[in-house]
Amino acid sequence: MFIISGVIALRKQLLHHFFYSFVLMILSFFHLNDYFQIEKGPFLYDQQTKLTQTMKSQWVRFNDDLLINGDQFKGTFQIQNKTYQFYYYIHDEQAIDALKKQLPFMKSCQVGFKDSEVLPNTNHDGFDYRKYLLQNHIDGIVKVTNFDLTQCKSIPLNLHDSILKYRSNMIEKINVLPFKYKDYFIALTVGDTKYLSSEALYQLKLLGIYHLYAVSGSHVSIISVVLYYCLKRCYVPIWVSKSIVLAILPCFILLTGAAPSVLRAALFIMIVLSLYQYRISLLSCLSISFILNWLMDAKVVLDIGFQLSYLISYAFIVLMHMLNNKPFFISLLISTCISQVVTMPLILYHFNSIYFIGMLTNLIFVPLFSVLIFPLAICILLYLMIFNHMPQLFIHLFDLCFEINMTLTHWFMAFPNLEWIVGFQPKIVYVLMTFFILMMFHKKYHRYFIVLFIMMVVLIEMRSGNERIHFLDVNQGDSTLIESHHQVMLIDTGGKIAFNQHKIQRHKENTLADQSIIPFLKYHQLRNIDYLLITHPDFDHFGEAERLIQHYYVKHLILKRNSQHVHKYDSLLRLAEKYHVKIIDAETIKSIHLNNISIELLNTLVNHEDENEESIILNLKHQNNQSFLFMGDLGQEGEQKVIESLNKSILGIKIGHHGSKTSTSDALLDHFLPKVAIISAGRNNRFGHPHNETLVKLNQRNINILDTRIYGRITYDFKKGWSNRLQEYEGK
Repeated sequence: MFIISGVIALRKQLLHHFFYSFVLMILSFFHLNDYFQIEKGPFLYDQQTKLTQTMKSQWVRFNDDLLINGDQFKGTFQIQNKTYQFYYYIHDEQAIDALKKQLPFMKSCQVGFKDSEVLPNTNHDGFDYRKYLLQNHIDGIVKVTNFDLTQCKSIPLNLHDSILKYRSNMIEKINVLPFKYKDYFIALTVGDTKYLSSEALYQLKLLGIYHLYAVSGSHVSIISVVLYYCLKRCYVPIWVSKSIVLAILPCFILLTGAAPSVLRAALFIMIVLSLYQYRISLLSCLSISFILNWLMDAKVVLDIGFQLSYLISYAFIVLMHMLNNKPFFISLLISTCISQVVTMPLILYHFNSIYFIGMLTNLIFVPLFSVLIFPLAICILLYLMIFNHMPQLFIHLFDLCFEINMTLTHWFMAFPNLEWIVGFQPKIVYVLMTFFILMMFHKKYHRYFIVLFIMMVVLIEMRSGNERIHFLDVNQGDSTLIESHHQVMLIDTGGKIAFNQHKIQRHKENTLADQSIIPFLKYHQLRNIDYLLITHPDFDHFGEAERLIQHYYVKHLILKRNSQHVHKYDSLLRLAEKYHVKIIDAETIKSIHLNNISIELLNTLVNHEDENEESIILNLKHQNNQSFLFMGDLGQEGEQKVIESLNKSILGIKIGHHGSKTSTSDALLDHFLPKVAIISAGRNNRFGHPHNETLVKLNQRNINILDTRIYGRITYDFKKGWSNRLQEYEGK
């Protein structure tokens, strides 16, 4: 509203009084909103009021989004007009094969299940599962315990459900075809990206070409324009051509999964075709489509694809004069620049960073997809839909064309990742940034707004650093991040232990690094990890290290090279060398300095059969004499050596081995007299951490216990103390 009102006011001078008043109101609102916003505190998980997992058995109707990923079967089903997301673990490969042959799309089955908890985002700055469920109209999440495929029944379907089932059956047909790149073919033709691996999705988003793979507004435009042009060339009357396009677009929406950007483009084209004779402007047609979208589903405005789609469309309509009478390549260059630049504030708001390589990749991939790959994929799909089989020639042709595309993708992936990380900014920054960018295209005022935009970038870059310790919540694992004026040290990474060694590999699974650690770093404008220290080779301490090295800039990796268990690091060490990460043997250094923080390394020369006893112990000291001790998974045997090497009281201690009774001896607590004990453990973990014996020892000494199971991420600021709400609940 702010941006649109500004443009109207600049074009119609009579509204300038309204414009100034509106700007003042908006600025005041965002200023007050950010002024009163306090740092997010712990989510305070009350284990006594947690969800009771009651067993149920009911008839449910499965939807069309079913997926088998390794040993996991998941999707959504409906019970009494409520939608639930489910997951079910299959431990038999024969059962997986049987399920793949008869997935119960749009069928009614009797299912046994129990409620599953949906925890809030415990690190506060990463993926929020509750918001995701809310946005997608999902009422809860359940764990399926058993169901019998032979008992499933077909149910009457309306036209909408029939098209969705046809879409699901079409995906299954494609899945059995000998396409080399069938996962990409499915994404291009029916708009379903769930078959793409996490690594493939990461590459597409990094290169800024994800919108070409998921069916979007550009694909709708290509189909509509080509179809309308072909009908006209065949001398079909205009009213008949319009009617055919208007009839096909709703079916295309359903066939491609009704993504928000597809819905926007299809509605916009349908409105333009329907109201063209009334000379209604394109901006009015876009506005009508927005209102219709919002009336159908108010929550759609939360979808980033929806937001980007409308922002780009608005920019193109307002700046259309820049594309008039330009050669093809010049028009492509200008349109790519417009789409990349105007979406910058929105992408920064959602992800706290942006990759600039998209400016280059779109110049290459947009023509390739628009002229060759996407039209070819649609023609192949139509042939399959009409004749119900696929000639080998078509499969080879698509794979050959896509091989060119993948070669280009790998080539661009070798380029340096030019990423601008801005961290968290007040909302008014993004509003002003969007306004400045749009006004940079103004013929008269563009110089002034370019200067203003540069000044804003400089101010963002001048953001002062902090001195804090973040004890991250990585479930059953350990990970602590220390920041000191933009210098960063990460102690361990967490990692999910695979208890079933014969677990079937999943092709698409987001990790803790993707969902928590990397978003957390970007939120706090931390652009690299200066030191990644692995205390010992337990997977719940170093399991995410490879992912971090692949997807973030790690300068130094510190670990024990002469450990008996160093073979567990083999893959990590090879990857570190590949990404030019400097490997430091912990035995060769005594301390690390991060500005005002000194970190002493202890227990580095111990060689023990028990890898926990080889844990590197860290003694952190700030120049204001605040100190912390990080105990890794060290047991009581090794604690005695730490007692002998240090003689002082400390502010806080990171309790060893997640609060196990095998660590945290009375001698350790009595020697260091910590005021606060931090425990990192998983909720309802199979080990029973932290053990009651450890909690009793801490309570007997009146040591405040801060547990990631209860508080989520725990932060200590060397100037302000514990995070705001943590102070209120400290000691309870």
